[in-house]
Amino acid sequence: MKIKTLLTSVVLPLMVTVSLPAAANNGKTYPGALCQPKKTYKVNNHGEIVPVKILRDANGWMFNLDEVDQVWTCPIVRDQVNNGDIVKAYIWVKDDNDNRELVCYLKSRTHDGFPVDVDDRSTSNGFIGNKKLVYEQGIGSEKHAYYFFRCRIPGKDGNRKSGIRMYMIEEHS
Repeated sequence: MKIKTLLTSVVLPLMVTVSLPAAANNGKTYPGALCQPKKTYKVNNHGEIVPVKILRDANGWMFNLDEVDQVWTCPIVRDQVNNGDIVKAYIWVKDDNDNRELVCYLKSRTHDGFPVDVDDRSTSNGFIGNKKLVYEQGIGSEKHAYYFFRCRIPGKDGNRKSGIRMYMIEEHS
C-alpha cells in the first residue's frame, strides 16, 4: 500500500509536471552570407554596368569588396505568423572602414509591406573591428507580418573590408 501511495502522491504529479511544455523563446541564427545586396549591378567609372563586388566566404561571412557603401537585406524566417514579436536580436558585424559607420536596422512590415516597427544600431566613425549590435528591446509585429535586417555596409578602406558574420533573433513562442 505504501508503494501505491508513493506512486500516486509523488511520482505521478512529478511525471505530469515534467511533461508540460515550457514557455520559452524560439531562437534562430543565420549566416551573414544569407544577406542579399539591394543592387546587384552598378555603373563603374567608365559608364559600364558591372556587378557589385561582394564576397561570401567559406565561413558564412559576407563582405563588401567595393569602394562604395552597399545596402544589404538579411531575411528572417518567422515561426509564429499569428503572433510572436521579436524579443531580442543580434547581428555580428565587421567594420573595417574608420571613415564610415556601419548601420543596421531591424524592421518589421505588414503582409502588404507597410512599416510596423523599426530599431537601429551602428558602429561609430573611427571604429575598426568586430562588433555585436544588440537589439534588446525587440520589435513589434502584426499577424502575417515579416521581419528583416537592412544594413548599410561601408566600402573597402584600402585592403580592409566590412561585412556581416551572422545574425540571431529570439521570437516569442
